[in-house]
Amino acid sequence: MITKEEFRTYIAITSLVFSFAILSGYIGAINSPQQSRMIVDSFFGNLDFTKNFSPLLIFVFIFLNNVLKALFVILFGFFFAIVPLVFIYTNGELIGLIVGVFQQENSLLTIVLGLLPHGILEVPAIILATSYGIWLGNCFYRRLRYKEPFRVHFSFALKKFFRVILPMLLAAAVIESFVTPMVINYLFSR
Repeated sequence: MITKEEFRTYIAITSLVFSFAILSGYIGAINSPQQSRMIVDSFFGNLDFTKNFSPLLIFVFIFLNNVLKALFVILFGFFFAIVPLVFIYTNGELIGLIVGVFQQENSLLTIVLGLLPHGILEVPAIILATSYGIWLGNCFYRRLRYKEPFRVHFSFALKKFFRVILPMLLAAAVIESFVTPMVINYLFSR
């Protein structure tokens, strides 16, 4: 099994990749504002079908989307950690792009209020899921190279998903679906 100290290394690696990706996306938005605006518009345009969803349906959509992605990142980590690393980088870069675009449009408060409340739980949950995926990639490599056991590590990661990550994503989805819209509506209806 993995110790807390060892796992902190995986969290640090994931956090560094995520932070670098956010910075990369932000710099990209500053250097190429029109292209970045098109990417952000395309991202939000892909979510247009949710505009008429009730808050409960939005909650279900957000929760299932995040749960499936987090589980996918863990399960496919055994492919030498490629999927988790691509996932965390892509998400970080998108966040950086969004923040950069909204900052240029003087809407930084909107994006902070839109991301921060649920992001306090969602980002750590995704970092944990990605870290477990990377760890499983290393465990799988060690299985192939040194014939070390893998199944016990895989089971451990799944238990952590259900006991830690899933509840965090549930709380984040509740906040994103019900609390964040109320805060934004309150502040911008004045």
